[in-house]
Amino acid sequence: MPHEKIRNAIFNLIKIVFNRHFLKLYFTIIIYLIIIVLALYKIGFWDISLLKDTIIWVVFSGLVLCFKMIDEKNRKQLFIESLKSTLTLVVIIQFVTSEYTFPLIAEIISVPILVFVGAMIAIAESKEEHRQVSNFLNGIIIIYGLIAIAYSIYQIVRNYEHFFALSTLQTFLLPLILFIMFMPFVYFFALYVLYFDIFIRAQIRLRENKSLLRYMKFNMLLIFNIRLFELEKFYNSFSEVFYGKIETKADIREIFKRHKAKQHLQEK
Repeated sequence: MPHEKIRNAIFNLIKIVFNRHFLKLYFTIIIYLIIIVLALYKIGFWDISLLKDTIIWVVFSGLVLCFKMIDEKNRKQLFIESLKSTLTLVVIIQFVTSEYTFPLIAEIISVPILVFVGAMIAIAESKEEHRQVSNFLNGIIIIYGLIAIAYSIYQIVRNYEHFFALSTLQTFLLPLILFIMFMPFVYFFALYVLYFDIFIRAQIRLRENKSLLRYMKFNMLLIFNIRLFELEKFYNSFSEVFYGKIETKADIREIFKRHKAKQHLQEK
């Protein structure tokens, strides 16, 4: 039964959304977001009227980008594509719909639902087995979006003077400013995920020699430090350079030599 499969998948997805590791991520994002908002408020750009737009952007853009960073093989390209999407027609549509909100009671009901659905979409899109659920949830968002656009157009026709007021510039620029200020968080989150994955894989190979494992971790941090895209190259070639017996520190150094030689050949 397709409907039963979707229903079971949604229940499983809800469990994942409230997984303790993801709860830590949400908490960290909230703290970082508060810092951003306070900084924008301090310079006079942000006020409480932008709260809904800020939450919607974080859930449907920031959080989605964080989850994509977990499994993405080319994070540099993902950063570029995300910037492009921030500067496209989508931003204009978001701007138009955010200018004219629904009545208060509708906003109170819809915003928490959108935040919850958005978090589920962010996770569902990162897993192929949740593709059906992702399509279903995206369908809900599309329907909501079409209603919001229709309502916004109706309000623009009625109140066109307000729409073309200079004060609306804040709302228009908000997604771009949030994107720029949120990128350091996404960058270091992706860096953490990569180091964590590599350390886990190395731990499996070196579980009987903890001193070698520590030596390898130290050398990785020394060589790659915060260079995300260089670390990603090492991660993607891990199985090609991490082979054979690894019993001494010289064997660990040989791994990095193989990686360096591989990168040198690819650059030619």
